[in-house]
Amino acid sequence: MARLMLLIPSSSYRTADFLAAAGPVGVDLVVATDSAQALANGTHTWQVAARDFLGNVRQSLTRTVGVDTVQPAAFGLSSPANGGKVAPHASFAWEAAADSGSGWSHYQLVMDEQVWVDSIHTTSVTLDSTHALGRGMHIWSVNAVDRAGNVRASEDLWSVQVDTDPPAAFSLLT
Repeated sequence: MARLMLLIPSSSYRTADFLAAAGPVGVDLVVATDSAQALANGTHTWQVAARDFLGNVRQSLTRTVGVDTVQPAAFGLSSPANGGKVAPHASFAWEAAADSGSGWSHYQLVMDEQVWVDSIHTTSVTLDSTHALGRGMHIWSVNAVDRAGNVRASEDLWSVQVDTDPPAAFSLLT
């Protein structure tokens, strides 16, 4: 029996018709498609088999792949308090985010809609001179990132006020 492999564009042909027509004319039909189908979340195994013209088969080892398209769990901010006054080198803290899929990877401190500090591996960070805040109001939040790259933003957006001006001059009264 002759073997024929067809790549059938998923949008224009009906695979069942090709399979039905191949049998009566003595053709062993192998069908592939350009249609991508996403795997469900979880662990999947796969294996490849090769067959020669004499029917000999050799199979590969079985491999496992994990699929995770779910964001880490929701979490909140802890400190500084919403609307609080802070120094340019302030410390920020938040609740831990759980991830039941691929596992938790790291956090990102987001300041004024920009990732301000990346790859944080604890639930707090103190700003160094590279990341010091400028004078004025800033809006902050935190992103939790899992090992598959799924991102969850903290449930809250909080503001802080940075004042770098020294106190006004004064005189001592006797």
